[in-house]
Amino acid sequence: MALPVLGREQLGPLLQGTWSGSAAVFALLVEQRVLLAAAVRRAWGGRLSHPLYQDPQELTQELLLRMVEKTKKKAGLPTPPDWAERINVSGWFYTVLLNEAQSLLRREKHTISLDESLPESRPLNPPDLKLDHLNPAARVEAQQELERMAALQKHPAVKTHYLLAFWATEAPVLLQIQPIAELPWTPSLVRPQKQCVGLIGSWVTRHAFDHHSDGARRELGWILCVADPSENIACWWEDVVRWRRERPDDAARARNLVSKWSGRAADLLEPA
Repeated sequence: MALPVLGREQLGPLLQGTWSGSAAVFALLVEQRVLLAAAVRRAWGGRLSHPLYQDPQELTQELLLRMVEKTKKKAGLPTPPDWAERINVSGWFYTVLLNEAQSLLRREKHTISLDESLPESRPLNPPDLKLDHLNPAARVEAQQELERMAALQKHPAVKTHYLLAFWATEAPVLLQIQPIAELPWTPSLVRPQKQCVGLIGSWVTRHAFDHHSDGARRELGWILCVADPSENIACWWEDVVRWRRERPDDAARARNLVSKWSGRAADLLEPA
């Protein structure tokens, strides 16, 4: 497929020195959706699916958010050395998008080594499903670690929001086998308890392979720390996409708060 012709000035919102904010970057990416889609299609390759993304559209949304966040963090991307000599810069832009899309998919190499032949509809049967790929000694050790984490709910100093953040980021299987709806609700958990518990259950299924990822922690931050109602609770992650796009600073703060809560719970663990 022939790439569209882009002049240097068209990519100004993306670059250091001419960067004009996240909104301009988002508008540029949407305007150049042909290049965005081409990069995702190339990164996706010949596979029908990936553990982290349901379809190319979901990867496209994550790529768009990542580009907005990356440019904001650096106040624009650095220009290549030969920028002044380039007339058509669409090839460079395509390569940037392709590299970022491939980087997002590369996280698959760090996922839990579960049997990929298991259909997504098969219910998790924790903790055995999470541990059956280990040798017996490692399985016993992992089981003991899960039990230590589960027992943390009885610690007198633990708070429910610490516990939920810790279990979600370190052992999400516990969110499926522990009665989290019976935990004492704290003011820091700003959503109604029933709604929050339901969203957490959906989050665990959605992020079975990448619960440590930045995107997963931002979604968890939205669930635990933000009271925004959802337009469609069955597709709550679409509200998170809009929230991350429109309020990136809030999204970063919520992610960091989740990490902080998780760390406070970890500090309460008894030595092994």
